[in-house]
Amino acid sequence: MKSPMMIACDPYMTAADMKALGVEKCELDDIRRHADFISIHAQATPETRHLISRPFLEGLQREVVLVNTARGSLIDEAALMDALTTGKVVSAGLDVRELEWTPQANTDPLLQLPNVIITPHIATNNLRCRVAVNNMAVQNILNFVNGKPLRGLLNPAYKENARSSQ
Repeated sequence: MKSPMMIACDPYMTAADMKALGVEKCELDDIRRHADFISIHAQATPETRHLISRPFLEGLQREVVLVNTARGSLIDEAALMDALTTGKVVSAGLDVRELEWTPQANTDPLLQLPNVIITPHIATNNLRCRVAVNNMAVQNILNFVNGKPLRGLLNPAYKENARSSQ
């Protein structure tokens, strides 16, 4: 049996880097056409607001499971509600929402759906994850002081600017 293919859309990673991780680089439209599971891992920027939009959801070529543990603004929640009730999205797991919980959230229509799980932005709230993040932070401080590469650096220009100001 052939193992499932993993595809990803990431404007910051090269196809070669993705291939080394066992992932095929693609465009967002390819995800809409081929994915069975969509897991979102992106920053909240003006460009990524409603990345998962009504046209994206309406254009899904198959039923999908959608997971968002990144930022709530990445999904148009009204469009997601429609996709969940029509079956385009079979189920959704949301650890983040566009608007965080308020006392009025009890009337939130997404909470009424049996195919939605919503958690209160706790994806990294476990001991193993916290220890790993803390260890990475300490290691990056040591790496910076010793002129070594920083792990997880999203803005390489920052490193150059920080070095030149010392």
